[in-house]
Amino acid sequence: MKRKSALILTLALVATLCICAFAFTACGDKTTAKVSDEAELKEALANAEITDIKLTDDIAITAVCDTTVGDGLAPSIVITRDVTIDLNGKTMSVAYDADTSYPNTILMFTVDEADVVINGNGGTLTSEAGENNSYGMNIINGGSVTVNGGNYYGSLTAFQVQKGTLTINDGFFDLAPICKEQVPQYAKYVINCIDSGYKDGTASISLKGGTFVNFDPSANPEGSGTTYVDEGYVVTANTVGSDTHYTVVASVD
Repeated sequence: MKRKSALILTLALVATLCICAFAFTACGDKTTAKVSDEAELKEALANAEITDIKLTDDIAITAVCDTTVGDGLAPSIVITRDVTIDLNGKTMSVAYDADTSYPNTILMFTVDEADVVINGNGGTLTSEAGENNSYGMNIINGGSVTVNGGNYYGSLTAFQVQKGTLTINDGFFDLAPICKEQVPQYAKYVINCIDSGYKDGTASISLKGGTFVNFDPSANPEGSGTTYVDEGYVVTANTVGSDTHYTVVASVD
């Protein structure tokens, strides 16, 4: 009986190890969270052990209606710690009520004193919320966002730097469709620094890649003699339909 019990225990242990090994292979690093909706995204951002977040479905971020901020920004989600977000071919958009009057500027994310990396991997972040003024991300308190690919649509602004740094290595940037149709002249605000922050050096944008529709980020974005494009890089222009695509590329000596 002892020998049989030992054999059963051994088989059970082997089976358990196989299951654990399979789970580890299937789920990967335990510091990576796979999220499919807004609640799971918020839960992952609240868990300090999670360093990487990967979207497995499209996610709509609920717009905030805040009468206390005037026409200021009202963030839906505030990111306060370092994290990497993989869009994984999915779309993050705004869930808003078309029957609600939003006195504030809708804001999907505030990055507050955190370093956030966005790996686009064919995914999209669009801040369009009907005819409402709506932003994608606002960077404050010395935070940073690094964008590696993906598609970003602002209404007006996809990324704003209030105090901190935005680095773009690759990606496609345009006004969202409704905004683009109604106020195409505001294409220059699809990425933007707060003027006072840019002037005192606390807000900066660094471009080493990316394509910007109807906006040349090297052509005085913050006044005469200014550029968002890093040293060693230049902008090329290409006509696509009625648009001009300005792409940041490495300069050739």
